[in-house]
Amino acid sequence: MAVKVPILTYHKISPVDKQSIYPGTFVPPALFEKHLRHLARSGFETMPLVSLFGDSMPAKPIVLTFDDGFQDYSTTAYPALQRYGFNGTVFLVADLLGQQNEWDMKIGDVGYPLMSVDTIRRLHEGGTEFGSHTRTHSRLTSDTDAHQEEEIVDSQTVLERELGFPIETFCYPYGSYNETSVNLARKAGYKFATTCEKGLNDGSEDPLKLKRIAVRHDTSQPVFVYKLWRAFRLGR
Repeated sequence: MAVKVPILTYHKISPVDKQSIYPGTFVPPALFEKHLRHLARSGFETMPLVSLFGDSMPAKPIVLTFDDGFQDYSTTAYPALQRYGFNGTVFLVADLLGQQNEWDMKIGDVGYPLMSVDTIRRLHEGGTEFGSHTRTHSRLTSDTDAHQEEEIVDSQTVLERELGFPIETFCYPYGSYNETSVNLARKAGYKFATTCEKGLNDGSEDPLKLKRIAVRHDTSQPVFVYKLWRAFRLGR
């Protein structure tokens, strides 16, 4: 039987900002700690996305992804992951390293800092995997083919130039993608790409259309446990 691998989606590991129009993107640190404790006690072992379905898969694998590259990954999430011997995969917005979440601010959300190049390099040396989340966090299905190429293919070039290490994984912002997006991700040579579609992955799916399980500010400990149970039992 093929190993079924859950991929979890986090954004900010921080207390919920009551002024934010997207409270779901926050997971309070104490709640994040509970999630990690449950995973450790349940025997899960984290792995980088780029190693999915490789020869060195752990017996009970899980991938923890963090969209956007927020600064609190370095100050809060990473230290917590280290306490449990875990690692994460972080998707970066290439044109905004060290800046703020301009894509949210344009529609009235609060600004939130993104990790700098120096921070990213340090965390990469510490075991964090980094992938691309486009150049500007664009909603790809609203873009022309040419602009999609800039966002998907060129973002890899920008990140590799700035960071000095390979970028081999990708995440579609908002889970928005179409056939052009997938073809361009393949053209860029990404090994894996993640969506927002629910479920587990067993290696039979297109590696550029991986499913994930969303974790939000209201994913309490019982809800977290249920989400994992549901994914393994019901496939969603």
